[in-house]
Amino acid sequence: MTVSSLVVGIIGIRYAMSQEPFWEPSKFIPVMGMLLGNSMNGVAIGLGSTLRQLSEQREKIENYLAFGASRWEAARPVAMEAIRIAMLPTINDMSVIGLISIPGMMTGQIIAGAPVMNAVKYQQIIMFMITASVALSVLASVFLCVYTCIDKTHRLRTDRITEKQPWLYLKWHLLLKNLSLFSRKIGNFICACFNRQISDESRPLLRSGI
Repeated sequence: MTVSSLVVGIIGIRYAMSQEPFWEPSKFIPVMGMLLGNSMNGVAIGLGSTLRQLSEQREKIENYLAFGASRWEAARPVAMEAIRIAMLPTINDMSVIGLISIPGMMTGQIIAGAPVMNAVKYQQIIMFMITASVALSVLASVFLCVYTCIDKTHRLRTDRITEKQPWLYLKWHLLLKNLSLFSRKIGNFICACFNRQISDESRPLLRSGI
């Protein structure tokens, strides 16, 4: 979500709004806020729909997997429906903008005294950027959800996400544990080498003292 919003925001601000540099706070901060807010809503709707359909159509998906379908073939209807539901609010906003509803950004610019054509231009650019950011975020989140819920052995594993400690958390926790053990062994090895070097250096001194 953050990556897609950053990519769309940087390209849109730099080339569509002709802002150089693109990180000008007066434009970058409000644009990124709108992109992240709308992307978060789309991702939440898409993931909720995906998990709900995976639970409701569990037997159907498992039958597909049992007959040799891959994870993408079995989950294609679920993913398509989740993406459609997640994109529906944004598409509806684009279809009625300027005709039925006037968005807040355009209204604020008009009230502030900006030219109407500039306000309309910026609002159109923002809507296209929001749609692109939401689409990329929803596609990536649904893809990762399907990839996580259906493993390499073609088993439907929704418990990887729905359990108290998700599968990704357990893998990350195991990785941190292994890194801690590895760093401890490296530290013990360095200390042993250092102690051995000190003992080797002090041995001639002891002999000469004797």
